[in-house]
Parts: sequence; structure tokens; C-alpha cells
Amino acid sequence: MSSLPRISIITPSYNQAAFLEETILSVLNQKYPDLEYIVVDGGSTDGSEEIIQRYSDRLAWWVSEKDNGQVEAINKGIEHASGNVLAYLNSDDLYLPGALLAVGRAFKNNADTKWLVGGCLMFGGDNDESMAWSLPECPRNPAGWLCSEYRAPQPGHFWKRELHSSLGLFDPAMHYCFDHDFWVRMALSGISPMIMMRPLAAYRLHEQSKTIADSTLFQPEMDSIRDRQISSMPSGLGRSIARRCRAQREMQTAIMAARAGDRKCLIKALALHPGLFLQRIAYSRVYKGLLAGYINRLYSAKPEISQL
Repeated sequence: MSSLPRISIITPSYNQAAFLEETILSVLNQKYPDLEYIVVDGGSTDGSEEIIQRYSDRLAWWVSEKDNGQVEAINKGIEHASGNVLAYLNSDDLYLPGALLAVGRAFKNNADTKWLVGGCLMFGGDNDESMAWSLPECPRNPAGWLCSEYRAPQPGHFWKRELHSSLGLFDPAMHYCFDHDFWVRMALSGISPMIMMRPLAAYRLHEQSKTIADSTLFQPEMDSIRDRQISSMPSGLGRSIARRCRAQREMQTAIMAARAGDRKCLIKALALHPGLFLQRIAYSRVYKGLLAGYINRLYSAKPEISQL
């Protein structure tokens, strides 16, 4: 146990007192032998600071002061972190029991691993009594990451701190897709994630979360990331990836339309990029028929959120 890597977890927070204590306890209750936990609050006025102070003796570092938002808070935490492995957990999400031990062992036993992606439990949203397990689906090449051809919720990502020396911190100019931007930068630098086919975290969906409240604001940042990266590529490769990214967007539109009863968009998606279309359909069938059934059986006794 003593040879496991130090893991630094950073929790950015602002006026999330309703969820913050659950988040903090989900980290501290991991009982990981070499944990460094950092909480960066943006000067909350809802009692969050009092919650943080309650656990201050178990935190490596914390602060409550005005900042420029989530990205600055995370970057501030990274600059104070000393762990070999980093991750950030938003103040409305949770780690599942045993998650950090599984991550630490994976990095210890796979010395070349620089990036690890595990699954998440999605909960909340319209039906707070239902939960959905989401296993990671990650592309095999950088173009797939650039075109957002993945299902890998943010709380399931862990990476080596050393990567920031070459790739930089999270981009403070972004407010919604800074994590996607960092995944893309890792992929384009030749780093592929180790996939852990087990849930590590719980991703809370609620009306105030960016994923729900600001869902329409993600795509412009996604587009800007794509355009910036493509502009530095050879023209032929850039055009090919741009076409693939358009196909991925058409695919998303087609799936949403098909769920609403309109399947005409599926034809357009098939014509634009047949390979991507068929790959997506094949994965969906395998996932629904095999993997999802296995996970649901494995975790058939769903934990209460308050016990995570």
C-alpha cells in the first residue's frame, strides 16, 4: 500500500453548499493511503466556507476567495498539488467507494500509463430515483477525441501531473469544454488512456449544473477547439478530420431526431460518413446487449447517494 502513487484531488466550488459536504466526504472516506485533497472555493456566500472549515484538518490546502471561475480554481489547485496522479472532482459529484484504490493500483501496475479513464454513475436529472451506469467508450486515435467520438464523463479521468509541464494547464479562456480541450491535447500528443471498465465516480445531473443549465453553450467551444487544432494540420488531413467532425455532429442530431420519431436524419448521417455511422450502431448494439447488462447485474444493488 505504501508504494501506491500519491493522488491529488482538486475540488473547485462556488455556492454549492447543498452538495459540497457529500463531495468532500466521498473523497475523504476513500481512506486512500497517500491522498492529497485540495478544495478551492470562489468566495461562496452560502455557507460553503463553514463546511470546508469543518474538514480543514484533513485537507492538504484550501482557500475561499474570489476568482475568475472554475478553470482558475482548478489550475490554482494543480499549482498547489504534489501528487503523481491528478484529478478534479466538481463540488456536486462523488467518488464511489474504492475508486481511488483501484486507480492507484492501476497506475502502480502499469508504469507507462499517463492517463486513465473509468466509468461513472449518472444520477439526478428528471428522475432522481433512477440511475444509469456509463462505461467509458474511447476512440483509438486523436481524430476521434477531436471529433468528440467518446463517452467518458469527466469525473472518471485521472492523469499524471508531469503532463502539465509539456501540455500546460487547463485553458482559462474556456468555461465549458476546458476538460475536452485537455483530453484532445493529450490525444494529439500521442497519449492514449488506459480504460478501466468499472465505475469510479457519480456524476450528478441537476438544474443548476452546466450540463443542463448551459447545454447549448458547449458546442461553440467544441467548434473553436476543433478549428484551432485543424488549422495547424496539413490541409488534406485537416479537411478529412473536419468532415469527420461534421459527421459526428450529424450523428448526434440524427440520434436525437430518431428518438423523437424522425429517422430521416439517419440517412444524411450515413451518407456523410458511412464508417462512423455503422461503427456507432455496432457499438450501441454490443453495449446494450452485453456490457450494460453485465454492469447492471454487477451493481444490481444500487447504493443510496447518501452512502457513497
